[in-house]
Amino acid sequence: MDIAHPDFPFRQSIELAKQVPETGFRYHWKAEVNVPGLIISMWLGGSDGTPFERSVTRTIKSRECKNECPIQEMWHRVLVKIDRQDFIIVNGN
Repeated sequence: MDIAHPDFPFRQSIELAKQVPETGFRYHWKAEVNVPGLIISMWLGGSDGTPFERSVTRTIKSRECKNECPIQEMWHRVLVKIDRQDFIIVNGN
């Protein structure tokens, strides 16, 4: 697994959020590059990112990534969320 991609500002994790209309809640989405591949978590929470109940987690193994690299897969999914669903980046490293 090649993890050295200097073109991407965040290479370990990215957290996105989207305001739920007319509430103080947010949809949260986080992707983390890990040894097995890409771990994606989704939850409903407040502005501080704390989940109200439980989060849904999905692991995409490295060999299942469309670009054969979890970092590129993470950024592909982030850009889709930002472009098509109006999410914003709230944290990353």
